[in-house]
Amino acid sequence: MYKKIKDTFFAWLERTLPYEDYIMIRSRYYWLTTSSERENKYRLPYFISRKRNAKEKYCVFRYALPGSALFSSALGHIFSYEWAKSKGYIPIVDLEYEYDFQKGHLGKDNEWEYCFEQPVSIKDVVQKDWVLVEQIGRNKTWRKETCLIINHDADDYTIHVVDKNWREYYGRLNQYVRKAWVWKQSFLDEYQQECGCKISENDCVLGIFLREEFSVDVSKLRTNKTAREIYKKHPLTIGVQEIVQLVKEYMKEWGCNKVFVSTEMSDSLDLFLQEFGDCVIFVNRQRMKSNLYTNHEKYWDMSNDEKREYDRKLNQTLNKREKTIAYVKEVYGLSLCDYLIAPKSSGAAAALALNGGKYRDICILPDFNKADRY
Repeated sequence: MYKKIKDTFFAWLERTLPYEDYIMIRSRYYWLTTSSERENKYRLPYFISRKRNAKEKYCVFRYALPGSALFSSALGHIFSYEWAKSKGYIPIVDLEYEYDFQKGHLGKDNEWEYCFEQPVSIKDVVQKDWVLVEQIGRNKTWRKETCLIINHDADDYTIHVVDKNWREYYGRLNQYVRKAWVWKQSFLDEYQQECGCKISENDCVLGIFLREEFSVDVSKLRTNKTAREIYKKHPLTIGVQEIVQLVKEYMKEWGCNKVFVSTEMSDSLDLFLQEFGDCVIFVNRQRMKSNLYTNHEKYWDMSNDEKREYDRKLNQTLNKREKTIAYVKEVYGLSLCDYLIAPKSSGAAAALALNGGKYRDICILPDFNKADRY
């Protein structure tokens, strides 16, 4: 009964008050009544500051996951960006960790700013006169008009991997991507020095996006019941050996002379190098062997606190900054290829969106789980 009255009351406030007054009342209510655990409050909207007559209004967007999930958040941010702009706010992305929020360390290491420009850094925006904190994909922070234009659904605030009418879909989307994702020149320069310089105007490049974590190869290694249940909700695609054979066929059909490979496992890269030799272009990054993947299954048996501590130590070991930049280089490089072979994943959706429907052709790998999220 109480919940029904509360929901009715806040629905009335939302219809009656200006948005900013409504969000102030709602955020204060939830902030005071929600559990004291900071992990819950990380996901709540609130004002860092709200001074009258502020010349600029900033909206800081976070992503409500234990990790930052760069491209998952980037795809949703396209719609949040348009929502913020429609209200006269300056959108800022803050991709850190709930762990950092709990420890009071926010504002020190924003993954978004490794590769993308912002009007103001996350370190400086907290000092501004008017700053609202919101969530990407939560609290109705997406612009319905943009959803309708892109997805023909007012509440569909994500980018999909499609292989039907894909030129029109990604061409329509690209104008929004260019506004919401602004590359740092230093990132572009690094990519050119590492990979771009290896591709000439006469080359025809086939981009290969491997996500072995979602392949039948790795699914066979899963022994943890929780992990198996979780991954059933995500795409499941063919193994690397089968993809290599597919690449051979398409290189001949499409007339490609080079292969740009994005992979997170070292043995996959080794296999491509054995098969295609000097034709392979790749980003130097830390990779793991697929037969060691079972070590990560223990992760699902951990408590939330143990998972956060594990993530923190893993990021220190792998160097989160270098790992993230390398991965983004791969997605950016895939977007510049002539052709693309990819599974359903947020990274593939990002590459397709960045390309804007300009690929000569694409091949989307089958998804045996028929998942609706990735």
